[in-house]
Amino acid sequence: MVRKSRKGSPSGAQLGHPSQRRDTPAACRDKAKDNLFLALNMPSGRQRLLLERSAAAWATRAARLQREDARVAAELPTPDQDAEHVRL
Repeated sequence: MVRKSRKGSPSGAQLGHPSQRRDTPAACRDKAKDNLFLALNMPSGRQRLLLERSAAAWATRAARLQREDARVAAELPTPDQDAEHVRL
């Protein structure tokens, strides 16, 4: 059974798209930008507010993922450090 998204189309995982794309800082920033753009065109104040909040949440997620990526990268050993324990 193919799982469908709310709009009725198959989700990205079933279409062969990388499912982790949404878990990158760039993807989160893109989603925030898209939501802000949509908010500009909303006639209703409530809809605009919901999209602005969603954009803020995506921007926060992007910043958190960026910090986590930097932390992980800082903890990884450099090739020189990694080779120090290898016996030749």
